[in-house]
Amino acid sequence: MAVNPGTSGGKKAAAAIPAAKKVKADAAVTAERQENKRLAAKRLAAAVEKIAKAVDDAVDYAAELVAKQKQAVNAFENIQKKLATL
Repeated sequence: MAVNPGTSGGKKAAAAIPAAKKVKADAAVTAERQENKRLAAKRLAAAVEKIAKAVDDAVDYAAELVAKQKQAVNAFENIQKKLATL
């Protein structure tokens, strides 16, 4: 029984079409994943910026509170000194 040489070549060509479609589909999935990762990184960077600003604002507020506390301590000490002289 002789093997038809054109048959195996036809099968290979037919098999190559689904393989090419799979490669194309895999590339599309990979591209979509990369885009999703890029968007997630962008959202994460925006969140980090917001958090950094919130921390900066909190530090500024704490510094203001410390300054007001020092003023209150100074005022209290002045009152004590005045009361001591009475």
